[in-house]
Amino acid sequence: MSFRLDVNTGLYDLVNPAAERIFGWPLDQIRATPFFIFKTTHPDDVDWVRVAATKALSSGDLPKELEVVHAVRADGAELYVQQKARVVRDQDGYVTHVEGVVRDVSDLVRPRRELELVLERLPGLAVRLDDDLAVVWANQEWLDLLGLRLGQVVRQDGPALMASGEGVDELRRLLAGLGSEGQAASQTVLTPPALGVQRVIQWRHVGLPTAQGRRGVLSLGMDITNHVKVQEDLAQTSRELARVVSLLDRAPVMASRSRWTRNNRLEVEYVNRGCETLLGYSPEEIMADPGLTRRILPDPWYQHYYQTAARFLAGAKPGDSITTEYGFVRKDGSQGWARHTAWVVSAEGEALEVEAFIHDVTPLHQAQETLRQMAAGMAHNFNNLMAAVLSNTQAVQTILAERRWDPEQVGELLANVIESARSGGQLVQRLAAWTNAGPAPLDDSEPVVDAAQEARRAVRIASQAWRPAGGAGVELVLELAAPLWVRANQGALLEVFLNLVKNALEAMPGGGVLRVRGREKDGLVTISFHDQGPGMDPETAARAFEPFFSTKRGSGLGLPSSRGILRALGGDLRLETGPGQGCEAVVELLRAQPPPLAAPPPTPRAGTTGDRVLLVEDESLVALGIQSQLTTAGYQVRWARDLAEGLAGLTDYRPQVVICDLGLPDGSGWEVALAADRLRPSPAFLLLTGWTRDLLPPEVRLGSARLDDILYKPVERGRLLEALARALGRGEEPDGV
Repeated sequence: MSFRLDVNTGLYDLVNPAAERIFGWPLDQIRATPFFIFKTTHPDDVDWVRVAATKALSSGDLPKELEVVHAVRADGAELYVQQKARVVRDQDGYVTHVEGVVRDVSDLVRPRRELELVLERLPGLAVRLDDDLAVVWANQEWLDLLGLRLGQVVRQDGPALMASGEGVDELRRLLAGLGSEGQAASQTVLTPPALGVQRVIQWRHVGLPTAQGRRGVLSLGMDITNHVKVQEDLAQTSRELARVVSLLDRAPVMASRSRWTRNNRLEVEYVNRGCETLLGYSPEEIMADPGLTRRILPDPWYQHYYQTAARFLAGAKPGDSITTEYGFVRKDGSQGWARHTAWVVSAEGEALEVEAFIHDVTPLHQAQETLRQMAAGMAHNFNNLMAAVLSNTQAVQTILAERRWDPEQVGELLANVIESARSGGQLVQRLAAWTNAGPAPLDDSEPVVDAAQEARRAVRIASQAWRPAGGAGVELVLELAAPLWVRANQGALLEVFLNLVKNALEAMPGGGVLRVRGREKDGLVTISFHDQGPGMDPETAARAFEPFFSTKRGSGLGLPSSRGILRALGGDLRLETGPGQGCEAVVELLRAQPPPLAAPPPTPRAGTTGDRVLLVEDESLVALGIQSQLTTAGYQVRWARDLAEGLAGLTDYRPQVVICDLGLPDGSGWEVALAADRLRPSPAFLLLTGWTRDLLPPEVRLGSARLDDILYKPVERGRLLEALARALGRGEEPDGV
């Protein structure tokens, strides 16, 4: 229909016969009716159409909302017409006529209106925006949430009604970048005036082409403020929402939809392309082969999966969900772990509609297994060291209780305790370094140690800590004459040798000979531990280095842990054994150049009656030990048990030096350092900590306060007295650590 309308009379100067076909009115009656468009406008829209048309005629600008109008034919049938018009002005610039064309677009608009009716019946929120993100339509549930009518929101800024605060611009950017048929999700917070409380809305957005080919947006939302209500509503609407906006084929995980009968029959209805990444099988392969599940899930995981699913589905109802993990086999034969989350969408008779997401959690399981083995190995080695400390200390107690004083024997037992404590401290430092940055590669930073000397120490400590269960004696034969220099952490090497000696002693409950040999050939140092136990058959020997495998009552971590330490040092551990032949554990390490002769350590400066030390330490056993060492060296010591006592001691004791623990029950020892730095003259300051250097807090740094040295627990007496003497001799200005 083409027309020319006189705005003064409201009558058509020109209208072609197509108007009669579109509206069903006689052509002469159309020409004779002023402002005929208002007569045919649907009663629900006539008011706003009149207002919009009046504004358009006065301004000369035809608004976009008048392009499509809901109309009624003469016979009462409803239709939608699209207008394309322009204004005509006289020589004075006044609008005199409107001319344009009108066409019936009912076939294009009705599907959209029907979709709006479907969305209106869905539980949840629904909003449709045009290509400028203005509201075209909204369902009643969203209007009720805002406390507004549809006429109040149509043509308003959609993002401003769907979000608040900074979320408005974020949502606008998200929707503006959403292409035709694109999909996105967002979460916004609203405070509807009608409610006066915040509501959290979860949105799903899908780009839609409009009738004119431009992009529009359909947004479906759910008020998730009440979690229980969200679960109920999602269970009711998941199938409808999936048909409107589906991200399954683009998801980085495997997604599926299945029909599961109560008699445990599974029919896969849909699988996304995520299965190719997870399993190596295409969706077509999975859909075409019902028996494929049996190959993907080997026993016992096949039985685990179906038994778990059967128990859940036997009493499941829409909205119920379950998460389980299981092992699987990929198409290429490699193994992995999956986390399977499934939920019941609907129940029809004896069948359940089930949707699921399946994530690949293989790296997580591998990391957990590595951490489990590392933690168990550390605990195993630490317990060995503690056993050595306990047994040697109790032996000294026995000697003292029986009053049979033997200085040489007591000195040897206490030396064992000291070596074990040193190794324990190094073990903790290696664990802290591992958690901070992972295992360090072998380089020139590792010290050069005598492997023969460490083997002798291990034999001496272990022979006191572990004895054959039957009480029989074990003859120790040591062939370790020459120094055997290797590059290794002393504590780590001692741990390995303790493990191997302990295994050998436990293998000979009836007594026997333990022969320890050391030799160097072709740049390789070997230390072997040969026992006269029963030996191992080939099957047992093949599994000896498996974590947690043991033929006796133990953790099964001694050999795997020892091999791991040696390989980190560039060496290895192997076994030579057979039934009735005993077992020989052979340690191999690369030979290192002998270390240069070290200068003798300086003689610790003895304290004088004027050397006052403030010791701030909350651990009583640690404090008493340090206090005893300093007192016997001639220093006057005041012990402060926490931060408050330490700060008080700075002013009323006026120490020449402060030894302060970093971690205190009521604050940080660094607060004591800052307070001490403000005194004049400032006392020397030694920081005491159980952390490694890499794990110190960032505020603990040179230059921010006087810091003469950092003492890492456990601190040996010589190191303590040397640091104290240097700090006192330095005066007020420290030269750094």
